[in-house]
Amino acid sequence: FRVDPERFRDELALAGESFSPETVLENAPGGAQVVETIRAARQELLDANNGLAPALEIAQRAFGLSGSMPLRRLCEFANRWLEKPKQIVGAGTLNDFLQYITVFREEAKGALVEETDEDDPVAALEPGELATAPLDDAVQLMTVHAAKGLEFPCVFVARVCSPSFPSGYKESLVEFPEQLRTRPQSESDPKTRHDQEERRLFYVAMTRAMNELYICGKAGREHKQAAPPKGYMRDLVSHASGALRGAIECRMLPPEACLAIHAAAAEPALQVSEWTRLEPRQDGRLLVLSASSLQDYDNCPLKYKLRYDWRLPEDASAPMQFGNAIHLALKAYFDGVRAGRPPDEASVIACFLDEFGKAKIDDEVQRDLYTKQGREQLTAFLQSPLAHPANQVLETERRFKVEIGGAKVKGRFDRIDRLANGEIAIIDFKTGRAKTQEIADDSLQLSVYALAAKALGHTASSLAFINLENGAAVETRRTAKDLLAAEEEVRSIAAKIAAGEFDPKPSGACGWCSYQTICPTQEKPLPRPAAAKTAKLH
Repeated sequence: FRVDPERFRDELALAGESFSPETVLENAPGGAQVVETIRAARQELLDANNGLAPALEIAQRAFGLSGSMPLRRLCEFANRWLEKPKQIVGAGTLNDFLQYITVFREEAKGALVEETDEDDPVAALEPGELATAPLDDAVQLMTVHAAKGLEFPCVFVARVCSPSFPSGYKESLVEFPEQLRTRPQSESDPKTRHDQEERRLFYVAMTRAMNELYICGKAGREHKQAAPPKGYMRDLVSHASGALRGAIECRMLPPEACLAIHAAAAEPALQVSEWTRLEPRQDGRLLVLSASSLQDYDNCPLKYKLRYDWRLPEDASAPMQFGNAIHLALKAYFDGVRAGRPPDEASVIACFLDEFGKAKIDDEVQRDLYTKQGREQLTAFLQSPLAHPANQVLETERRFKVEIGGAKVKGRFDRIDRLANGEIAIIDFKTGRAKTQEIADDSLQLSVYALAAKALGHTASSLAFINLENGAAVETRRTAKDLLAAEEEVRSIAAKIAAGEFDPKPSGACGWCSYQTICPTQEKPLPRPAAAKTAKLH
């Protein structure tokens, strides 16, 4: 049985946000059989006490899953898990296994717990399976060290010529004391040991090949004639005997072949700029902007495309995680102020430390510096007049979604105060580099906040950045003319996004951009060998 994907999408659209997947499936052609199969499998699993082994067998049988390589690996991994101690396996149910998988994946991402090879479904593959199972038709580029224990149908060993492979010996600045080694070294000198290790690596490289082995290197010179590359290849050709001599075919590429290879290499490859000019996603989504995305587009349209349209993920940077923890602590404090029970300094700092403790920052020195900085900033802020607003605190972290310039715009106010004249003040806390008066006056973000407040029936006569870094507040205002200009800017940005205008805009902020490694403005051409020079080399 098969469910028509077009009809299924139509049913999902008609169902709206609150829908039952089973109900939607039943209304789609072919969906009733799917639902019936799911219900039968669910009941069969309940009868088997939700065991993991029965769950895998029922799923394969009920849904006709073929014995693919990923499925076999999953079953092997599950069987090894069932053999673990009861403290890990629990009752051995499907739910226990899924919880273990969740923890397993999280620990693998954060590298918080060292897993042994037997716990790793990839490390448990037999030699050769890593190359042939998941990457049947792919070319893998790896070092000889990384290839240990693996086998491939065809292997190319590149740059097998002195001094590339074997590499030249470099004397250590400080020799490691022999008395501290866990295993005694041979009596030979360090250079000899280096040569022996390089030869062992070459043996490893050659024995990775199952069917075909190609050893490549730059031709040498012998009595003014072309000769096999100096080093291991020359040794192989010169000293081969018996069956080995018949199995080795040594070919010298003629100069014209080398020229053709270099000419092909000199052809311009697909550049980053061509890739980033690909069409934006066309999935029928209603365009919803935010104060941050509008500011991002204003700063660099390409960054907007990569982040919000293509949704390329960004790692949660340390400054971002630090800022989130500070904002949460300030929200807790001003919620208390609004309720007439402001928490003390120790409670606010404890809130920050608790939230920042969840941050994933590998560098402990960096974590310690941010922890110290957070304590100092919060302490200085709470002891300043800024922590005791003269006006009434109306709301904290208030979310909004309004229409501005014909576009849907969403965002969040850090804090809203009611002024004596009934109007409001919008406060935005900044944990990074302090914002200046000029930045506040030109800020599209603050203009969007003022427009959002107007759409919600308020008049924001005061807009302010509070810089935690230096404890200074920068206040600005927006006139009716300013708001009209900002509304027109939002309309213009929305039109440009709809038209697919995403040209990069280089600036001093490029060095901190998460996408700088795939930005065409940061791409640097690789040097290409000249044809004339290549002819002389060969």
